[in-house]
Amino acid sequence: MFYIILLISISTILSYLILKFIYRIIFKSKKKISKFLVFLGSIILIIFYCIPYSYYLEPSFWQFRKMCKLNELPNNEEKYNKILAYFDTDLESLDWEKIKKDQYY
Repeated sequence: MFYIILLISISTILSYLILKFIYRIIFKSKKKISKFLVFLGSIILIIFYCIPYSYYLEPSFWQFRKMCKLNELPNNEEKYNKILAYFDTDLESLDWEKIKKDQYY
């Protein structure tokens, strides 16, 4: 219970300071910050604090399973294009001169 109260109070204070910074610096306004914006900012900070960072970076189980099935394919252009598709590229769009230069250094 104490942890939840501490989390809410810290996120509320941080959202107030962030919104105050945005209002004063970016918009050059001396107005007071709306309570609704502080509440909304604290909710957003709580959500980002509670969700682990790896959730955004690591693939889900099903995506990982698809990647593992790619390993069963024979080594050909189709396999490498499917692997590179996870990084939004393909074999034709790679800069081969830069890759060869970086390989020797």
